[in-house]
Amino acid sequence: MLDRQALKLRLKALDKTRVIQGSETMALETIFADILSAVAAEGRQLDEWEGTCLHSALAALSKHRPGMARTNLLHALEMTRHHEPCHRADANLESLSAALADLRKQSQRSPHAHHRPVVAHH
Repeated sequence: MLDRQALKLRLKALDKTRVIQGSETMALETIFADILSAVAAEGRQLDEWEGTCLHSALAALSKHRPGMARTNLLHALEMTRHHEPCHRADANLESLSAALADLRKQSQRSPHAHHRPVVAHH
């Protein structure tokens, strides 16, 4: 079952500075995958709000904007929809799971600066 509160707490527990620097990208990807797995375990598809927010989170991850990804993951877990998002036909469990897997493969093959520790310059 999707434990929205536990997942939100995991996201909020990530250090914002480390998230923005890209040090927590793998943690964000894991939480993303956990959301998809929990929805699948409930035997349902993503609703429009969840799908739209998760699609935006994945887009942010692919553009190396982990802070925005974290924000969109938090939005996906909100029970109260603040506004009506536009529906994305490509934002379903199967397509988002496949896109996350592709993103992870690309990250492993070609490590970017966001996967390396940030060194302070004096």
